[in-house]
Amino acid sequence: MFWSAAGDPAVLPVHAIVAARRGSDTLDRLGLPLAVAIFRESPQREYAVIAHGPRHIRLESTGDSLIGGPVRLSDDLADFFRLRAQLLTLNRLEAAARSGRLPTRLYDRDPLAVRWIHALAART
Repeated sequence: MFWSAAGDPAVLPVHAIVAARRGSDTLDRLGLPLAVAIFRESPQREYAVIAHGPRHIRLESTGDSLIGGPVRLSDDLADFFRLRAQLLTLNRLEAAARSGRLPTRLYDRDPLAVRWIHALAART
């Protein structure tokens, strides 16, 4: 699902600029071994979800397209009421770009998972 950064503080607003080649300062959706879904709202606005199982990162991008290849991203972290959630998303994005995965340590445990484990244990 795609939605705007205005509705969810964890959605990271970024501005993308096409890069000549892939590097340590670029994001290339084609080079990520993760599922990347992109919804283009207009030629200058896209929404991206980078996911692995239940873990995901959501971006709202302006500027150049994330679809074609490597891009340099800049972000605007000026809203202090959203800063904590956006920094967590930025940390997750850095981990995905560096390691090619979404580390579980950057995500809270699903509170329903504990209930499911107890329910399965009760059945045996």
